[in-house]
Amino acid sequence: MYAKLNFNVGKDLAPVIFATDTPLMFAANVGASFNNVKEMIAYSRSVAGGLSYASPGLATVNHVVAERFALESGAKLVHVPYNGGGPALIDVIGGQVPFMFLTVAASLPHVKGGRVIALGVSSAKRSPALSPSRRSRSDNSQTMNAMNKTNMAKSARPFE
Repeated sequence: MYAKLNFNVGKDLAPVIFATDTPLMFAANVGASFNNVKEMIAYSRSVAGGLSYASPGLATVNHVVAERFALESGAKLVHVPYNGGGPALIDVIGGQVPFMFLTVAASLPHVKGGRVIALGVSSAKRSPALSPSRRSRSDNSQTMNAMNKTNMAKSARPFE
C-alpha cells in the first residue's frame, strides 16, 4: 500500500489486544444482472472493461478484500473509490454501482429492508446473521477467508 513508512511496525509497535475479527458482506443492488457469486464472476468477464464495484476509499479493507476476491476468482473488476462507506452504499442501493463489500453490521439492515441483496460473506463459514431467505442469494459457491481484523498497539519505544 505504501512504498515506505516512517516507522518499523515490528520494532516500533507492541501489540496490546486483538479486538475484532469481522467478515465483510458481498452486497449487491437488488436489480443487479447476477443472482449469485458465480454469475457475478461470469458477468464481470463479459462486461467491456470489467464490472465496477464501490468501496469506502483507496486501501480500505473493503478495497483490499475486493481486489483479493478478483485475483482469486478471476473476476474482472473496476474499483470505484468513495469518500466513505455511506456514500458508496447509497450508490449501490441506487444502482449507480452494482456491488460492494462492507461489514455485515452495516449492510444487514439494508438486506432486511430489501434495499440490497447479500451474495455472500468473506469468511469460510456462512454468517449466522444471513439465514437463507429471499433477501439473501448467498450460495457459498466461493469461499474466501478475508476478515477485517482490528488490533490495538502501543509504542514499543520509551517516550522521550
